[in-house]
Amino acid sequence: MDYGLLDKLALQYGTDKASSKHGYTRYYEHYFGSIKNDVKKILELGVYYGSSLKMWKNYFLNATIYGIDINPDCSRYEEERIKISIGDFNNKEFILSFIENSGAGFDIVIDDASHINKDQIAAFKLIFPYVKSKGIYVIEDATTSYFKNYGGGLRNPDTAIEFFKNAIDDVFLSGFTSNRRLYANRDYSLASTGKKFSELEKIIESIHFYSGLIVVFKQ
Repeated sequence: MDYGLLDKLALQYGTDKASSKHGYTRYYEHYFGSIKNDVKKILELGVYYGSSLKMWKNYFLNATIYGIDINPDCSRYEEERIKISIGDFNNKEFILSFIENSGAGFDIVIDDASHINKDQIAAFKLIFPYVKSKGIYVIEDATTSYFKNYGGGLRNPDTAIEFFKNAIDDVFLSGFTSNRRLYANRDYSLASTGKKFSELEKIIESIHFYSGLIVVFKQ
């Protein structure tokens, strides 16, 4: 099956996002195909061998690709339009310094780093506010939400999948509370909970789930 240009590039550079492994490129082609000429800044957490950074560079021809990894050896993959920063993406001071140097307003952020649940949640909380309006944040390999050695487990409230499942209620309920006049004569039990929304919850527009992927859109 032909999944499009992005999958051809993924196969060319040997990233596991390709149809030969995880098959994420078919979803990415759907979301990114219509905006690929407009994307200016991409951040990927987890550099590994740099394969996906090269794929993004050759797909988003007008973008600068930023990569963060804790392994100093990953610096070798820096090249024109690919910038590598070495540090812990869960470290607030490091991220704020990185944002100051690179600027906010990422069009796309991809978390392909440790896959440890607490890391996925912490990185999202820290970085999502710096995604541009209508930007996209993706957590890859989210099946680790069910792996005990990654801090996962079925219905474990501390997993990434449960964090974002709970956020679905926030997306719906925040829409209700912002349109009270529209729903004034209707009885919605959730609306009477008195929930206070964090700034993070207020800026989520939608959440999409696929096998292995969580895709979050910013308002």
